[in-house]
Amino acid sequence: IVRLKDHVRLKPLEAVVRERVTNREISGLLPIVTELLTLRPDRPEVEKLKAQLEKRDADQLAARDAAYEKASECITGQKYAEAVATLNTVSPEVWNEQLEELKTKASDLLTQLNTLRDKIAVAVNANELRGLLPDVEACLHLKAYQDDLTQLKADLLQREAQIDARNQQIIAQAQQL
Repeated sequence: IVRLKDHVRLKPLEAVVRERVTNREISGLLPIVTELLTLRPDRPEVEKLKAQLEKRDADQLAARDAAYEKASECITGQKYAEAVATLNTVSPEVWNEQLEELKTKASDLLTQLNTLRDKIAVAVNANELRGLLPDVEACLHLKAYQDDLTQLKADLLQREAQIDARNQQIIAQAQQL
């Protein structure tokens, strides 16, 4: 027996559920369906909907946790863009602070990497190689496997060694004079 107070609440809930299911607006529908079942538990179709919504929520949480793990591995592997892309696949419904922090970290590292690469490219194109080695090393620290920068580092080290050798030679000549 449905009490009058519950009956007054029952009709609007049924209308909301029906409309949202029809429009496929199922985000946040589980509490409404649960309340509907509390008011009138003898509804197999509503029980089925509740089970589907619970499964959907569980699937989204599992997908979120898997995305967090994959993004963490991507960051460890210095694949920052892939980490951000992975986190962007998570439904906003299950987004949490932990994901936000990881996305911020990955985005910041990606920005640092791209900023350093741009700075290095500008310096190389302008043939301004003096003092570039620390930036190249910092960039390689953020992402180790960058063949172009590994080669540039070797070239810069060789260049510095040649400059040092030439300077030593000049100093030795100056001392002899």
